[in-house]
Amino acid sequence: MRKALTRRLGWILAAAVCGAALGQRTGAESKGVADRRAQATALRDSFVKATVSAAMSCPITAPKIVVQDVPSYGSYDSATNTLTTSAWEQLTNEEKSGFFRMLGPGTTEDAARAEFEIGAHSWVFA
Repeated sequence: MRKALTRRLGWILAAAVCGAALGQRTGAESKGVADRRAQATALRDSFVKATVSAAMSCPITAPKIVVQDVPSYGSYDSATNTLTTSAWEQLTNEEKSGFFRMLGPGTTEDAARAEFEIGAHSWVFA
């Protein structure tokens, strides 16, 4: 019994450490993540409304929206009908620095964030 409990605690600790290493956040959701989810949901709903208004149909239901740090900044999983996207607040400093470097010297955080938002979210419902 003790060995089984130790093994379970080991797996829980490993999952917590690995999750933190992959940039996943624990605890309360930040305002930025909640805002990103609300924006993506509004964009999704607007797309669905425009599709219906154009007398078009879609064979799948509107996808679930998940906001988490993913290496590609966004993806769609057809098996679960889930759209995953990232919020600026979830990015590591290394990931954020790529947007600063792309825009060049003197780039402000607002400009780097705007570039991320365009690149990461403009493809979602196109």
